[in-house]
Order: sequence, then C-alpha cells, then structure tokens
Amino acid sequence: MKEFLLTNIENHKALIMLLSTLIIVIGWIVNSWLNRKHEKFKSRLEYRLKLFHNVIELFHSMEKNGFNEKTNDLLRICRVNFQLYSSEDEHNIYENFVSAIESQDFDTSNKIYNKLIKISAETIRKELGLSKLKKK
Repeated sequence: MKEFLLTNIENHKALIMLLSTLIIVIGWIVNSWLNRKHEKFKSRLEYRLKLFHNVIELFHSMEKNGFNEKTNDLLRICRVNFQLYSSEDEHNIYENFVSAIESQDFDTSNKIYNKLIKISAETIRKELGLSKLKKK
C-alpha cells in the first residue's frame, strides 16, 4: 500500500510538471505570436505614415513650384508607396489623382486629393483605434 501511494504521488508530480511545462510553452508561443502581430502593425503604420508625409510633401511642392523634376520624383515615389502600402481604395484614388494631374485637370485633382487625404486619415485613425473626426 505504501508503494502504491508513493507511485501515485510520483505520478501526480510528473503530471504537474508536464502541465506546468505545457502551460509555459503555450504561453511562450502565444506571446511570440502577439509580439509579432504587434511588430507588423507598427511597421505597417510607420510605412503608411511615411507614405502620407510624401503625399503632403508632393501637394505642397505642386502648390509652390508647379511641375518640376522634384515634383515628378515625388509623384513617382508616392505611386510606388501607394502600390506597396495602401489599401485598394486609396491606391485607386491616387491613380485617379495622377490621371487628373497628367490631363491637367487641376480642379478634379484638388477634389480627388481632398478625398484621398480624408480616406487616408480615416484609415490611419481606425488603425490607431482613434475615433472619427466630427464634421464641422
């Protein structure tokens, strides 16, 4: 009987160690997964913010200097960034913006630009968990 109790206690100890190890491993995996997800979010947000800074720089350059080599370079950089880091809606709006600029329809390009900034700001605010801005 004494031997049976000792074996039973040893089995319980082994089971407790196994469960403890399993909990630690599962916690480690979940923590790694959550950290990776967070790092991807931060990286995506960083690239998207860089994209929108480039768009604002492009617009200011067009406003100030019209079309010159710097503006064309910014237009190309923004196009690549939109292809890489934007949503499909933002990309389509940007392509419409570029088409309006190329056809020298500046009224339309201004309207499209405002729409692009609005959608982009809403998307970034949503990703950051911020509330929508109220209309004035």
